[in-house]
Amino acid sequence: MVKKTKSIFKEETLNDIVQYCGSQEELMTTFKTLQKALIEKAKETEIPHSSPS
Repeated sequence: MVKKTKSIFKEETLNDIVQYCGSQEELMTTFKTLQKALIEKAKETEIPHSSPS
């Protein structure tokens, strides 16, 4: 049995994104756009780094 991990996203948000995209190709394009935006935002924002254990 595969253990389901808890998502940090609300189920409604995920459903909205999937419905908005309409196809797997559009979903991947949207994901890449979101990924790029998040990386750019991370570069602009000082994100604390955790120290190695």
